Amino acid sequence: MVGTAVPDPVLQLPAVDISDRPHVFALVRNSDPSGISGIGIVAWGVMYNDNKAVLRWRGATTGVQQICVFDSIYDIETIHGHGGGTQIVFFPEGYTDAARFAQNPMSS
Repeated sequence: MVGTAVPDPVLQLPAVDISDRPHVFALVRNSDPSGISGIGIVAWGVMYNDNKAVLRWRGATTGVQQICVFDSIYDIETIHGHGGGTQIVFFPEGYTDAARFAQNPMSS
């Protein structure tokens, strides 16, 4: 129809409180005693406000991109921390420079 306005197809949602959004983190290996995972960012994760977490291995050295669910972020540190050789590093919202971060996570 000529001259008829077409309604905007974008769904308008009400404002949502995102203060409980999950937080993105990386599992960063500074050393790899097992020789399996490699060093740098070896996994990506998401932590929820109740400290439960989901971890996805990058699989850069093994090809295995396993997804694991943990009852606590502290369980990840206990199991995969290797006595301080691996760190859980949280990314601020909107952070996009993962390449720079992977090269030197402590200066980002």
